[in-house]
Amino acid sequence: MDSQKTYLEYYDKYFRSLANKEINLLELGVDKGDSLKFWRDYFPNGMIIGIDINKVEIDDNLGRIQIYQGSQYDISFLDSVSKKHGKYDIIIDDASHIGEFTKISFWHLFNNYLKKGGIFVIEDWGTGYYNKFPDGNKFLVKRNSFRSKFQLFVDKLIKQLENKANSRTFLNRVKRKLLRTIRMMSLQRKFRSHDYGLVGFVKELIDEMGMDIITSIKGNPNISDERKFVSMEIYPGQVIIVKR
Repeated sequence: MDSQKTYLEYYDKYFRSLANKEINLLELGVDKGDSLKFWRDYFPNGMIIGIDINKVEIDDNLGRIQIYQGSQYDISFLDSVSKKHGKYDIIIDDASHIGEFTKISFWHLFNNYLKKGGIFVIEDWGTGYYNKFPDGNKFLVKRNSFRSKFQLFVDKLIKQLENKANSRTFLNRVKRKLLRTIRMMSLQRKFRSHDYGLVGFVKELIDEMGMDIITSIKGNPNISDERKFVSMEIYPGQVIIVKR
């Protein structure tokens, strides 16, 4: 678990009401296990389950920490662990930070083992902007020079028509409408963005948050699905989702 002050502040915001309850918490990616001890103490009545691709051993004289060795994208392994402990109140993914692996474990655990109203946290999603990260890439702003110049030219013509003394004549109204139509048609329909890595996956989750709009008449009514999230908040380094 990242020890940055902001991480802890947002965790406390969401976890405070559960602090003294008998909860199940699963953490993917535990490094040396210090975060598991932290959660054991934060939730004095909770069961803390950790998963890491490496073997991790820690002293837990209270007997409320269980650690398993395995991969976050091994669904059979996730099933074998989760069936021992029942459904989770909280799941924290601090494992590979690789979009493809995170996506597999997120949807499998979210759909099958996270309680209704449960909280799922994805840490360090910004790795998708790291050029040297396995599935990351630095953020580049690419502009279409011709498109931009053309749009500025059309904007200038529209403004000139609006400033004319006879701007309200029928002919000028038609001209303005035509120019605005041309301006709208010149818009770039696809916003240049990350379609891959952990950044890309987080943007897929935003689609899930917008499912009510996507399935509307103005969106795509052929998609029959309901929004699975109560809320989704994105902070620097953390994505926090509450299950519907």
